[in-house]
Amino acid sequence: MSIGPFHAISFLSLASVSFALQIHVADEKHIFQGQNTTVILTHDDGDPTDVFLKKIRLKHNNTSNDVLRVTNFTADTQVNIIFNHTDTYHIFAYRNTSMDHDNSPAPIAQSSVLDVQDGDNHKGDRSHHGSDEGLIVGAVLGSVALVVIVLLTVYLIFFRSRRRRSFQDRLVRHSDTPASSFVQYLYAKYPPRRNLSSRNHGDSPPPVYITPSPTSARTSFGHSMATKSTASFWPKPLTDRQMEIQDRLHSLQEQLLKLEGVSWQGQGDIEAAENEAEILDTKAKIGTLKDFMESPWALNVTNVVPSELVHCFTS
Repeated sequence: MSIGPFHAISFLSLASVSFALQIHVADEKHIFQGQNTTVILTHDDGDPTDVFLKKIRLKHNNTSNDVLRVTNFTADTQVNIIFNHTDTYHIFAYRNTSMDHDNSPAPIAQSSVLDVQDGDNHKGDRSHHGSDEGLIVGAVLGSVALVVIVLLTVYLIFFRSRRRRSFQDRLVRHSDTPASSFVQYLYAKYPPRRNLSSRNHGDSPPPVYITPSPTSARTSFGHSMATKSTASFWPKPLTDRQMEIQDRLHSLQEQLLKLEGVSWQGQGDIEAAENEAEILDTKAKIGTLKDFMESPWALNVTNVVPSELVHCFTS
């Protein structure tokens, strides 16, 4: 069926006097061939409740055969229309009863000019845009994963190398401590004493005091057992040097507790390595002091200071 532009406009001008029905598309700039297009119908109190919609191609000046009927049209509503060609369109609204009596019914409303674009180009643009977004997201995620892997590798290498360091390497910063000052300090605080027993016995260790306590026991048959003597070992008082070692032990143990408490706090890699080395150094000093607690020098048997003790009394 062919409808001239003047014919359609004349009918619309007559119909617009009685009806306020409005037809418009939500997004007129994005109407594509072969895709659903949302059409909004705005209802007024005087508008009919049963209408049908038809599409008219303006360039070819003809209408499509498909008709979309809208029943119970009492409020604003939305419908979906598909445009099969790339062209400029009008959407006309007719009263449903007018088709039964008139071959050329008068429209009661029409939309603005709608420009339908090629749907294939739109799909290509969308797919290309989507692929670009996928490439960008993939590149970003790949870069982040690569950075994380590199950082973890560097951390593991550094952690293992720090574990493999020898104890001597960690104490390099303590190796330049002069020992002569400590020896002078010890000789000043504990001057050499005359030991009469050392003239006869040299540097032999002091005797152990033993208290004999004879015991006898009898069996049930009346036989006497051999008399035995058991030794009672009485602790000797600490010497001045032993007390000095003991005081140094207490000081180092307190220092070790503080260092181990600090090691759990957040530190940089260099600070953590230095702190760990200092902990190991302190533990080594404590072990050395315990080993030399009963040494000849600590018992005032000799005045020769063991070289191992020099490092234990330096900070």
